[in-house]
Amino acid sequence: MTPAPEPTPAPEQPAEPEQVPDEPTPAAPTPKPEVVPDEPAPLAPEVEVPTWALVNLLAAIATCLVSIFRLGGIRRDEDEDESESSEDEGQRKNRRGLRLATLVPAVGSVVAFFLTEDITLAMALFDRWTLMMVLILVVQLVLAFFARNKKEGEDEQQAAA
Repeated sequence: MTPAPEPTPAPEQPAEPEQVPDEPTPAAPTPKPEVVPDEPAPLAPEVEVPTWALVNLLAAIATCLVSIFRLGGIRRDEDEDESESSEDEGQRKNRRGLRLATLVPAVGSVVAFFLTEDITLAMALFDRWTLMMVLILVVQLVLAFFARNKKEGEDEQQAAA
């Protein structure tokens, strides 16, 4: 025979919870605000970003266009010279030499542009080579002025009058 199980004891009644008197919470001391002085933000180091100049490209193109314009006048001059031989032969050769001399600044400006500029970089308007390119353009314009026809100058004077 198996023994009978013992009965489980009855749960005990919990004791009444202890009452804690309500005490006022002490106020925290109000801290004085801390004043932090404004410090200037640190600046990034100045790093020169490599660029190429748009003005240099435009000066090289203008120099080449002036040369092409003046060299085109050589052919036109030959056609007119065959029909009219009133102009002095020395002046014609001088003008032809000046017109051929416009090739020097044109070629020089293109070579200088490609030697001094890397067009794969960012573009800027001016750089340290801009003055040189503008000077080459001015030399080209002076040569073109002296290589012009006397007839072109007379036409311009008549148009201005």
